[in-house]
Amino acid sequence: MFEKTLRALIACCVVVPLSGYAQPRTAAEDEGEPSPRMELEVKLPPLPKVANLLQFEPSAASANRFYIDAESILIGADGIVRYTLVVKSPSGAETVSREGMRCDTKERKFYAFGRSDGTWANARANEWQRIVYKEINRQYGVLYVDYFCPDGSPISSAADAIRRFKYGVPYGAPPRSGNIR
Repeated sequence: MFEKTLRALIACCVVVPLSGYAQPRTAAEDEGEPSPRMELEVKLPPLPKVANLLQFEPSAASANRFYIDAESILIGADGIVRYTLVVKSPSGAETVSREGMRCDTKERKFYAFGRSDGTWANARANEWQRIVYKEINRQYGVLYVDYFCPDGSPISSAADAIRRFKYGVPYGAPPRSGNIR
């Protein structure tokens, strides 16, 4: 009887420590990427007022006009730059979206879309997406490079971003440390 108990005890001592090794690994862990970070809760600001819109031009080839609401720029303690983007088409259609940009991983995400009745609708697909500097949706690459993520880290303040929109990227600014193409 003692022998059976001893074998069971030895088996438990071997199996229990090894059970930690049997856990499946995520793709991010396999690639050495950091695990998902905690993201602050997003509080939706009021919809933008025309007087607060800062225009920028991501591409001369686009007929759309692009704006950032100066009052909506927020650099969170979680390192995410949050902002409201307004896109106006030549026909008068307007899209308003509350978005976030994670500088260190070159990603963006939608939080909500503005409605014509002055309210927000939560985004259905709000996963982080890689920012790729290309002809379609070029505004994200331009926002990343020129306004919100100089050298791959968040701008120092909303006032710094507003200066960049109003007066351009400061002369003699250091070159980008990474390429997002």
